[in-house]
Amino acid sequence: MEQTKASELAEYARLKDLYMRVKQLRETVSSNKIAYYKPIGQQAEFHAASTAEVRLVLGGNRSGKTTSGAVEAIAHALGYRPWLPESDPNRIVRLCNGDPIPVPNIGRIAVQNFEVNVVQTLDAKLLEWAPKGAIKHVKPNARGVPSRYDFANGSVIYMLSYEQDDDAVEGFNGHWAWCDEPPPQRKFNGLRRGLIDFEGHIWLTMTPLSEPWINETLFSQANQPNSHVRAFSYSIWDNCIDNGGTLSRTAISSFLKDLPEAERQTREKGQFLHLAGLVYPEWSARPPYWIPARELPESWPRVCLIDPHPRKPIAVMWAACSPDNIWHIYRTLYDNKYKTVRDVAIAMKAAEGWYWDKERYDSRFDDHVPDFRRTDRTENIVLTIIDTSANEPERVSGSNIAEEFAKFGIFCQDAYKRNYDAGILSIREALKLENEWSQPGIVVHDCCTPVKQNFQNFVWDKWGSSKQAQVKGDKQAPVKFNDDFIDLIRYLFQARLNYHMLRQTWTTTRGRDDDESDHKRPQRTGRYTSVRR
Repeated sequence: MEQTKASELAEYARLKDLYMRVKQLRETVSSNKIAYYKPIGQQAEFHAASTAEVRLVLGGNRSGKTTSGAVEAIAHALGYRPWLPESDPNRIVRLCNGDPIPVPNIGRIAVQNFEVNVVQTLDAKLLEWAPKGAIKHVKPNARGVPSRYDFANGSVIYMLSYEQDDDAVEGFNGHWAWCDEPPPQRKFNGLRRGLIDFEGHIWLTMTPLSEPWINETLFSQANQPNSHVRAFSYSIWDNCIDNGGTLSRTAISSFLKDLPEAERQTREKGQFLHLAGLVYPEWSARPPYWIPARELPESWPRVCLIDPHPRKPIAVMWAACSPDNIWHIYRTLYDNKYKTVRDVAIAMKAAEGWYWDKERYDSRFDDHVPDFRRTDRTENIVLTIIDTSANEPERVSGSNIAEEFAKFGIFCQDAYKRNYDAGILSIREALKLENEWSQPGIVVHDCCTPVKQNFQNFVWDKWGSSKQAQVKGDKQAPVKFNDDFIDLIRYLFQARLNYHMLRQTWTTTRGRDDDESDHKRPQRTGRYTSVRR
């Protein structure tokens, strides 16, 4: 009996000791929780890219985007990332120029609504993850909502709401800024302006349910060579217990199962909601559709396509056809600095490898056409296709855009535009992959950013209200926006051109192309129906 009692007392002592150890560990962690932060998914990559001017975190609900944003904000205020060892090169927080961020420093956090986002979420996050004693004082605004966090080391974090006037962000000079959820563009621009003096940076964490400008202006150029924007994708599944997170698989599945498909893609993976209706969802900015730019064989016939506009830049695209009839889009021209047909025509000739004596050319005289000369770099453009709007006469001069291009030896033929729907479908057919080893009928070189932007933003139109959508069903027409290069690709496929047709046309005109002044002679006459069959 006494032996049993002694054994029970020993077990009690062991359990009490274990309890005290666990309690002490919890107190240690809670007093410096950020030191025990363990990134999940792409969070580590996000923190490591702090020298990027703009960082985008597109995440589904409960994917850890706000947590990583709050931890990064605290790290900036401290000047270092406590969860990384001292030997880690990313432990020290750095500005865009690579210099360590000064301490103390000034930062701003922008949210949609003070009462909802600050009171219910961010205030708790900052106090939860900041080391004990790091935040010396929290100052509320007139409504009692925390608006300023003073750190013991002198750093300050200010809170901003998107509901405030745009002037609220002007005049701010700081070292960093964080937008939690999509900001209006003017608020974003104002915050970035305030970072110029210190070469500071800004990051956005969001479930992209609003503000399409972010996709068009920022995301479209993210992760490109020499781009100032880095983008990261968080999924709600990153936060699953199986992946080191806190959510059960059952809870995630239950949340997602009743969501409409378009909304599910946003809330699960962080896809832009306004892009849920993409016309070409199969296209992606990765192989086999988006490939590194490279030199193409001279034997591949090439076609140039032009879409003129009165207010936007003139869109120009070059495509080469391989012997197996795969179209390579290898060059584009879409630049606001080219204001006239003359500017565009000269830029086109230069891109195609023509030579002209600039010293003999006087741009003050509109009737003076540069004397272009063929070189060993000059491309053989078999066909130039232009939108039929180029045939509309200008009110004052009476001439049209097609005639203006002809002055520079760019002789265009009308695009075949009948049956718009068939053109849309022909592109889809070209994008189809029969198996994982097959090639699409069209590939885009990664120097052609405007084409990528079009594919990523070309969406089906929607009715003005959900009630109309329920009665009439989905609209069957795309939005006529972000479609300049989609139109040019459509003209390419509606012409029904192929390698052998173009090579035959090239051969019949090649003898005349040897004339070094052939820029003053039409490439061919009439419509291109002769090479459409």
